[in-house]
Amino acid sequence: MIPDLLADKPEGYNLRIWIPGCSSGEEVYSLAIIIQECMNKARKNMTLQIFATDIDEDAVLTARTGLYPLSIAEDIRPERLKRFFKLEENRYRISKEIRETIIFASHDLIKDPPFIKVDMISCRNLLIYFENSLQKRLSNLFHFSLLPNGILFLGPSESFGSNTNLYTVLNSKWKLYKRRDVISKLWANFLPNSSIITAAKARADFTSIVGSEKSGMINSIEKMLLENYTPPCFIVNEKGDIIYINGRSRKYFELATGEVSLNIATMVKEEMRYSLRAVLRQAAKTKEDITIEGVRVIINDEQVTLNFGVRPIEEPGTLQGLILVIFEEVNALPVDTPLSNIGDSSSNAVTRIDELENELKSTKVQLFRTIEEIELSYMETAAANEELHSANEELQSSNEEMETSREEMQSLYEEVVTVNNELQTKLNELAHSNDDMTNLLNSTEIAFIFLDSDLNIMRYTPLVPRLVNIIPSDVGRPLAHLVTKLRKTDIVCEAQRILETYGQIEKEVETLDGVWYLMRLTPYRTSENTVAGVVVSFVNISKLKALNLLNTELRDRRDYAFSIIEAIGFPLLVLDGDFKVLTANLDFYRVFQVSPLETEGTMLSQLSKGRWNTRELEEKITTIITEGISFRSFLVDYEFPGVGYKKIYLDAHRINSKKPSADLILVIFKTEN
Repeated sequence: MIPDLLADKPEGYNLRIWIPGCSSGEEVYSLAIIIQECMNKARKNMTLQIFATDIDEDAVLTARTGLYPLSIAEDIRPERLKRFFKLEENRYRISKEIRETIIFASHDLIKDPPFIKVDMISCRNLLIYFENSLQKRLSNLFHFSLLPNGILFLGPSESFGSNTNLYTVLNSKWKLYKRRDVISKLWANFLPNSSIITAAKARADFTSIVGSEKSGMINSIEKMLLENYTPPCFIVNEKGDIIYINGRSRKYFELATGEVSLNIATMVKEEMRYSLRAVLRQAAKTKEDITIEGVRVIINDEQVTLNFGVRPIEEPGTLQGLILVIFEEVNALPVDTPLSNIGDSSSNAVTRIDELENELKSTKVQLFRTIEEIELSYMETAAANEELHSANEELQSSNEEMETSREEMQSLYEEVVTVNNELQTKLNELAHSNDDMTNLLNSTEIAFIFLDSDLNIMRYTPLVPRLVNIIPSDVGRPLAHLVTKLRKTDIVCEAQRILETYGQIEKEVETLDGVWYLMRLTPYRTSENTVAGVVVSFVNISKLKALNLLNTELRDRRDYAFSIIEAIGFPLLVLDGDFKVLTANLDFYRVFQVSPLETEGTMLSQLSKGRWNTRELEEKITTIITEGISFRSFLVDYEFPGVGYKKIYLDAHRINSKKPSADLILVIFKTEN
């Protein structure tokens, strides 16, 4: 269905979807992922905007977080899991690409205004908790919210029943509907509270009979009739619909052509239909007993005179509002009996005249009542017309107010969109800054713990578990509740000192595994330069510690070697592979009258104004470096400046190191006295 929904949308279109009853967000994110995939497959450059609402604020907060356990990997394909989820602290978080398309909000579907101009509504497994009247109202509400040809997606056990005339069924199994371009009845919720509507509602409520009460009502009717009436009678409501029949009454009825009806005014003989309808209406209004006498009807080809009366029922309470209709035959006279056959006596003539006068009198009474009914109907029609006219004016005024409100809401909506865009930009910047901060903290190989003013854990970096027994659910807990892996160090006490003094503490600490860290505690300062907590950082200094130990050892070894060199009773030089003087002993400085400044770092060939710059000496020393062959008692005699002529015997040896390029040469000078 979604590819068809996207097919006719232009480039740059903003696809709007509303998901009421979003719960903890699985349905929202699933739908967002599916639509995003369909957009990419169709290569549609559109924006997706999903409004996810729920009356439960805790559920909205959970959905907005977008964190789900590792077990969701069993239900989601690996390629989707890799693209739309990010592994974070042993849980999966919905990717930023999907979260940016969704706006979560707390919303009461029944009381709050709906989201409008949406392309799709997904309301699954929510309507099953509502009664039919509320389902019908929501059907109109969803129809009002959807754009033409918008899609409605319900749960597998849900439907709108008779209200499907607002929608076209796309898939009956999966409850997919398309909005039809008809007028919904959402406006009925905003009609003024006129007397016409109130009366109509009252009549509708009055005529409805609850199934659980029906049995008790029938028992009350039978008891009342047995105690008071034996003639044929009927129990009807104010509209004349028959509820109960007592006695042999078939002869008073005839079925009318057309639609079948149980209304007594349409089923009785034609001669008394209008009169019965009139007295029923009058009795319902006045709550008084009314009797009509001398009504002649034709029953089985015979003329019968009837008296019928109507009496509103007041007792018992279950029958209040109903009307009792009683038929009673007073005499019968054949229609085709001629007046002359009755007899010539004056008494018979008088009787016949009385009957005609009574009939005329009854006809006049019926005519008078008919005229009254017509006048009353005219007055009611005029009053109804005035009320309708007033209601129409109210509706027009309401329509103008709604139009003004719509314009205001449109303006407000544009402002909200602008603010939302600005907020989205700020969120993007914040997310980018947060990513930079996270990468910075992770790349520094420094463990950070951020504590609030109550020394509760606000945040920590991935290296902290090496020092403190901490898990993701410990965020928000006091640091004092956790066990550290440090020897003789109380972080909580040190942090409390920071909150009291606003100073800074640095000290070297050792873990139980023998790893050394430099622990630094500083105040956590806000942008307003107020202290809102403590930042604890740990820098691994184990390598620095080892290097210091090595330097100390090397320094000790150097001092030891120098002491040996100083103990030798001859002048001595130490050369590197390039024949540069590294060091000399005090005897060398004394014998040859030179200083350390002009000796150390100087080439051998440049010492004593070049007195040692001989090819033969250079070759012998080179042989020591290349072949490792030492030499002894190599004679050199010179006139040394400030010393005089001296005969010197040289002994030279190679001092091996781990790297051949770092080998040294030890030269000993033996002079003749």
